[in-house]
Amino acid sequence: MVPPIIHQKLSGLRSRERWLRFAWGLSRRLAIVVGVLIACCLADWIIDRYQDTPFQLRQMMLYGQVFLWAVLAVYLVAVTFIRSKRDDELALYVEEQVPSLGHRLISTLQLNRPDAKTQGMSPVLIGQLTKETEGQIAGLNFASLADHRRLNWALQLGLVVVLLAGGIFLFARETAAILLARQFLADREIPRSVELKSDNATAYYPSGEEVVLNFRVKKRSGVDLKRGVDGWLSVYPDDAPRESYPLVYIEPLSTTEARYQAKVKATTVSFNYRAGLRDGRTRQLARANMEPRPSVIRQDAWVQLPRYSGLRPDGQPYELGMPRGDVVGLEKSLARVVIGTQKPVVKATLELLHVAAPAGDAGEGDADADKAKLAKPAEEKLLRPIDMKLAADGLSAEGYFDLRPDENLYRSVVHDQHGFLNLDPPRRTIRIAPQEPPLVALLPERLPVAGKDVTEDDEIEGVPILEDQPFRVAYVASSPYGLGRAVLRYRINDGDWFPLPLREAKSTEATGPFNPKSGAFVNSDVDPQLRGSIGQQVEFHRMPSPDVLRMPPGTDGGGRLDFKTAGLMKLGDKIEFYIEVYDRNPDDVREPGRSETRQKTVVNKEQYFAWQNQVIQQESRIRQLEARQRTVFASATNPEENPKNPNDPTTKPEPPPVVHSFLRSWQIIGPFPNPAGKGFTTPYPPEDELIDLRKDYDGVKGKVRWKVQRSPTDKIDLEKILSHSKAGVAYAVCWFRCDDARGTLLTGSDDGIKVWINRKEVLARKALREAVPGEDKTPVEFKADEWNELLVKVDNRTSTWAFFLELQTTDGKALEGLKVRTLPPGEEDTQFVRNWQLIGPFANNGEAGRDHAFAVEKDKVDLDKEYDGIGGKVRWKLLESESETGRIGLDRFFERPFNEANLAYAVCWVKCDKEREAVLATGSDDGIKVWINRKLKIDANVSRDAEPGKDIQKATLNAGWNEILVKVDNRFGRWAFFFELRDPETERPLEGVEFSTKPPKD
Repeated sequence: MVPPIIHQKLSGLRSRERWLRFAWGLSRRLAIVVGVLIACCLADWIIDRYQDTPFQLRQMMLYGQVFLWAVLAVYLVAVTFIRSKRDDELALYVEEQVPSLGHRLISTLQLNRPDAKTQGMSPVLIGQLTKETEGQIAGLNFASLADHRRLNWALQLGLVVVLLAGGIFLFARETAAILLARQFLADREIPRSVELKSDNATAYYPSGEEVVLNFRVKKRSGVDLKRGVDGWLSVYPDDAPRESYPLVYIEPLSTTEARYQAKVKATTVSFNYRAGLRDGRTRQLARANMEPRPSVIRQDAWVQLPRYSGLRPDGQPYELGMPRGDVVGLEKSLARVVIGTQKPVVKATLELLHVAAPAGDAGEGDADADKAKLAKPAEEKLLRPIDMKLAADGLSAEGYFDLRPDENLYRSVVHDQHGFLNLDPPRRTIRIAPQEPPLVALLPERLPVAGKDVTEDDEIEGVPILEDQPFRVAYVASSPYGLGRAVLRYRINDGDWFPLPLREAKSTEATGPFNPKSGAFVNSDVDPQLRGSIGQQVEFHRMPSPDVLRMPPGTDGGGRLDFKTAGLMKLGDKIEFYIEVYDRNPDDVREPGRSETRQKTVVNKEQYFAWQNQVIQQESRIRQLEARQRTVFASATNPEENPKNPNDPTTKPEPPPVVHSFLRSWQIIGPFPNPAGKGFTTPYPPEDELIDLRKDYDGVKGKVRWKVQRSPTDKIDLEKILSHSKAGVAYAVCWFRCDDARGTLLTGSDDGIKVWINRKEVLARKALREAVPGEDKTPVEFKADEWNELLVKVDNRTSTWAFFLELQTTDGKALEGLKVRTLPPGEEDTQFVRNWQLIGPFANNGEAGRDHAFAVEKDKVDLDKEYDGIGGKVRWKLLESESETGRIGLDRFFERPFNEANLAYAVCWVKCDKEREAVLATGSDDGIKVWINRKLKIDANVSRDAEPGKDIQKATLNAGWNEILVKVDNRFGRWAFFFELRDPETERPLEGVEFSTKPPKD
């Protein structure tokens, strides 16, 4: 049995050995843990200099370190406390440390075990060995024999770790603490030598404009913020590659802060961005959302009439519409402005300004000085803002202001929800107009012929007064503020002037309405019961309002009276007279309107008839000449009915058609940017790509596309068309064909201009000038008798913006057979309505039928109903025209005499899939009226040949069936009309419609 003392001393050594091993193992593992922790912190610090350390990476580093700690801890416990040295190993270790023991300790330990193999050995000898061993070890401390160097090593390694960690914390306490916290996934920002913070208050920026981003940079010690110390800005556009921009020093904010700025080029694409300077950067990706600015796309204005002009049925004053929104009215009148925007806005303001023209120092004739003066904007002074009332949808607003003498311009400023305002508020003029007196005109005198109705052909001047007989005075008057009263003033033989107040006459059902062409009621000359009665004496009449909701009554009127001379004048006397008409202004000092003065002489019957015969002879010669001219005209215009006879000396050659050289119809797109005048040389898509009228492009104000424009003048006013008077670039395109292959291109522009014919550049003139017709003359070539593409580019610096373009022959004449279209060749640009129900003819004596509402015009269309027409009863008849030109030939359909005045009606129905806007395009010989669902849309009182598209008017078609009623009057000669429905945006045929010549079922 092993002596207890040996077990005791070996156990002490084992315990001491275990704790020494634990201390040394612990110090080494702590060194590994700290080293890995420092390495992870360093990696986090390095990565964060360039980008945010991915959170997933930080998680992986934390999980890896936790795993390492667990492994090291388990291994330390296992090695220290589970795996201990056996007694034999400890005994041998002690004998190595105490050589005097020889091998007695290990031998005693092994021979005294119960399982020891001691056969053949003396028990006495074993006992003696055991006593000697006990004696030798009695004074030994086995625990002191352990290798205590490991404790020193552990202390030294621990000291190194402590010094390293302490040094890091000593020199970078804040950074080290933050890095350590970040290792445990704390959301802390690593300190840098500079800190960047965005100064941008909004995440929305105007689309299509340069984006300016400001940043506040705070420095630490040892860093200098100054000009030349720049940073970077990384931009990540949506669905586009990354872009880089410089971050530039702007100004100091304090001793430790400075403002930096980056400018991102104009774009319509939203993007993310991050800025950096030295080792600092913004923490998160910021977002810049591009939002189009609001713009005013519609601006209408009205001026309220004075209350003495009358009130509407609802008790409100009447209003006068102002073309284009320019306001003209009496001082203190109230103006109403309604605007429409392309997007909802949160605020709308009318700014009333006083604009003084810029003063110029240059004398006349100084072209450069004149251009500089034109380029200099007028001085504007804001006098007062007027808040407008917004509609519920934010797409329109209404405002009122009174007219004051010092305010001569107003503009509409709108703000959207992001605080963006329209950069180019539309400006409109304000003008205080004096209240002009009424316009008064004496109607022409007419020569009556027995047995014949009086017409315009009977107009003549200087009719004398038959002795003791009255003479007729007829006049018309008008005033936008309403007519008040009328006075006839006369004098005899240069005597004193006498006033004759004119009594007001009211119309009745018997008299019919007032006819301003005769100065009397309609039935005064046609109703036998009224002839010679008071029905002819309409001294003064104020016509009722044609629209009581929109126009005040009594703005137009006139009269006709027979001035009695019996007892007042004798043979040879002369009388002078004129008509005065006052408006409704109650001001006593108001001046009346005055007609021209007319003079007459009293003659006897012989003198009167002699004068009359002379006039009749003169008129007869004139009429004969007109008849011959009409015959020639009829032969020239209708060769089938009036074939030419080359041997007839009276036959004249047909005059060549008059063709306007100026091109007025275009497809126009813009504005595109023109920074520093570089837009002239910058190729935008319209000049790089084939023309696609359906495609959108990025412009100054957002998306732009081609739109049809038909200018009423030779000048193509781009400032008005595009509502843009600042720097910009616009394109115009059309297609033309003619009989020639060469010609002269005449242009004038404000400012520079480029022209391509069939994509070949024929003109490039960079200039700063006003648009003057024909300033540039360029010989050009094109394809004869084929369609040619004509593309124009015009750039603008500021203010007015327009161009002229004219095509002539090489010798300065109009091109033969010139035709122009606004759609590419091959695309149908008209949709004539060819099938109609027609009824007529009706009388048009003296052109009175045009303004007379026949029963057809009043009744609901009934194709089976008959009406009184010329020559008897007439009823609706179907016309299904096969004309390729779309011409509805009323002259052929009704087979009327060539020189007879007529009128007729046409009706059809169109069905729309939804409510939509449409363009009505008509042409007629002669006048035409068009009603859509019995609302008058076109009223052209003209004498002309029928040509398509002469009258253009927008109208709204309801969803479902719509009635189209047309009235065409004719004076003499050919008689026809054209009718089209076009798309208002493209002028292509209106889609989604169906036509019918039968009334729809209710």
